[in-house]
Amino acid sequence: MFDSLLLVVGVPDSVQSHVNSIVPTDFSLGDNFPNPFNPTTTIPIYIPEEMNISVEVYNILGQKVQTLHNGPVTLGKHLFIWQGCDSAGRSVPTGIYFVKTSTSTGITSVGKMLLIK
Repeated sequence: MFDSLLLVVGVPDSVQSHVNSIVPTDFSLGDNFPNPFNPTTTIPIYIPEEMNISVEVYNILGQKVQTLHNGPVTLGKHLFIWQGCDSAGRSVPTGIYFVKTSTSTGITSVGKMLLIK
């Protein structure tokens, strides 16, 4: 299912250039927004091909707070939302948190997030 559809028409080189700017060529973890946040933040992840990924949130002590996703994703940009809660649904305190992504291809990325209440 598509959230939106964009039809690109033009000369082949122009169309290919536009498609290349939309489709990720490398896996990457984008900066969460807003940051700092309260109580919700969005975490963008760019996927160059269908693969399995895990998206996990950790506290400053390195303890896992919540798993946002663990499984297959399709090619493209994906947005994962963290609502400032642990895996039991309890609100977590103000502080620095880390989002860690791992892929089935062996790539790991970590980003820092700041929750302010």
